[in-house]
Amino acid sequence: MSAIRLVLAIWFGKIAAVLSHIRGKGGSSLPGMVARAIYPGVLTDLSCRLRKPRLTYLEGHGYKKVPGKIVAVTGTNGKTTVTHILSDFLKVAGQKMVYNREGANMINGVTTAFLAQVGFFGKITCEFALLEIDEGSLPEVMEEVGLDILVVTNFSSDQEDRYHGGGGSADIVKKALTKDTDVWLVLNADDPRAVGLADAVGQQAFFYGMVTGERNLEHFLCPRCSKRLAVGMDGCPGKYVCECGFARPEPDLTIMKALRPSMAGLCCRVHWAAGEEYTLRMATQGFYNYYNMAAAFLTGMCLGLQPERMMHGFQQYRPSPGRMEWLSFRNKPVVLNLVKNARGYSETLPLLEQMNGRIDVLLCLGDASADGRDVSWIWDVDFESLSYDEDKYVAFICTGPRGAEMAVRLKYAGAAWNTIRVVDDMHEAVQLTLESSGEQAVVISSYSTLMPVRANLMSMASQERPGQKSKSQPGGVGEPHLLENTQLTKNAQLNEITQLTKNPQMIESLQLAEKARLAEKARLDEKTWLAEEARLAEEARLAEEAWLAEQAQMAEEARLAEHARMAEEARLAEKARLTETARLTETARLAEGEWLAEGARLAEEVRMAEKPRLVDPPKRIEGSRLVKNSRSIEHSRQVEKLRLVKKSQLPGGE
Repeated sequence: MSAIRLVLAIWFGKIAAVLSHIRGKGGSSLPGMVARAIYPGVLTDLSCRLRKPRLTYLEGHGYKKVPGKIVAVTGTNGKTTVTHILSDFLKVAGQKMVYNREGANMINGVTTAFLAQVGFFGKITCEFALLEIDEGSLPEVMEEVGLDILVVTNFSSDQEDRYHGGGGSADIVKKALTKDTDVWLVLNADDPRAVGLADAVGQQAFFYGMVTGERNLEHFLCPRCSKRLAVGMDGCPGKYVCECGFARPEPDLTIMKALRPSMAGLCCRVHWAAGEEYTLRMATQGFYNYYNMAAAFLTGMCLGLQPERMMHGFQQYRPSPGRMEWLSFRNKPVVLNLVKNARGYSETLPLLEQMNGRIDVLLCLGDASADGRDVSWIWDVDFESLSYDEDKYVAFICTGPRGAEMAVRLKYAGAAWNTIRVVDDMHEAVQLTLESSGEQAVVISSYSTLMPVRANLMSMASQERPGQKSKSQPGGVGEPHLLENTQLTKNAQLNEITQLTKNPQMIESLQLAEKARLAEKARLDEKTWLAEEARLAEEARLAEEAWLAEQAQMAEEARLAEHARMAEEARLAEKARLTETARLTETARLAEGEWLAEGARLAEEVRMAEKPRLVDPPKRIEGSRLVKNSRSIEHSRQVEKLRLVKKSQLPGGE
């Protein structure tokens, strides 16, 4: 019964995914929700079907070999980036994987990721599962999926009201780990609460961190005894220790030298515990991404990936949507970055100071449940570190449900009031930012406003790689005279359109043409929809036929097996019957033999008992004579009685 429910859950989940994409939705959570409603055990069943990996652990580092089939990444910041880097590693290694690339990191999103890689009858050809998991959903996921490696990036003040105050997310992860003692941990040595996980649950743990530790520790309380940590040990500003014995562990992977982030990307030198050193380069910005690079590299080493392939994977990395993503609008570079808390802002603001030229800044702030209702954390952000030079910062445009509060925060930080604008409409805010006089733009968004603001940006701007010049950008591939000719052509087209629109008949013709175009587009869309529906119906029909054929085959096999079982039972019964008959015959034969022997014995005893009488022959003769006389007398008596009976039967007789 469970197998049938699993197949139905897979079918309906895949249909929900197709319909979501047709309607223009992401379809990252709905398919999993539908499948789990039909069969709650779908995630457990599918996660158990992953094939064993062919990779072997890198020899010479003193660690045990780990299966590494299912890798999960959790933490406050960096989950999406770390999983994205790991996916590039596995692609370079030629491995197929289950991966929730869209960032849906709740239980439904994880289920959707498995549904995307499974066949209609539950077959998975992937060897790995790479899962980004929200801290709050980790216990629920770990109850259904057996993790092999868990990467914990950090714990920050993100969404404290969502996790019932500070320390809530770390406590949730710790409780989840107490139920699974076989999982390997990859932890940030510069985050005391992350290190406290290994100290509390005792799993096999590997650490990564800076050679000097984290300069700006966010947590100063010991996770073991709750006393204040002593910071700055051994001349390193980020090393910490407590009087109870809790201290920063020595990292297995140490970031020895991290170059200052530049527009070309990041570059650092890391030291591996076995003695090797590697240079890592990645095309992204943000100092905190050095930690993400180290986390991914250490996880790859635990999986047995070759360092050379991983360094090639860093070169293949492209930022996830909204993670230091580069766009271009009319040769104007635009940077979009997701920021969820004060620490994220503290890592992003230095990028503004490093940029040259005039800058337009768009700040989007939301207060949805995914963000956390309380946005007072913006007062913990060091906005005062910005120079607020009006020659550099053209405008600070604030939008989103809490855009006005962001504007107030900037005013108190020292921004000139004439450079601050609050725009409620997000599309208008994006348009003002792109069309402003700044040479480049930076868009910083909270979680709930990221997708809307990115959709508006993508509708106006084009996507490009960091440091890449557009073909139409001066100094790029295009030539100046070609740009000039292109502009002249555009002006001529605009003039022609202006002249045409002055004619009422032409306007009516254009309107009719537009209506015809829209009708044709609707017809084609309907035709495409019908074709897609027919294709899905045909796939469902073929899948149903295959399922019915499989069920018939299984029924026939069961019937043959039952027939063979009954024949075997009859054979065994006949054999038992014959065995019992032979046993009874043998028993009767033995009993008859015993009876004959007993009769012979008794006859012998009688013979022996009569033998003494033969010693006195006269007595025997006398006895025989007396017996004969008695028999003669008895015979005479019987004859006389018979005569009397016959006489009485004669007529007239008495």
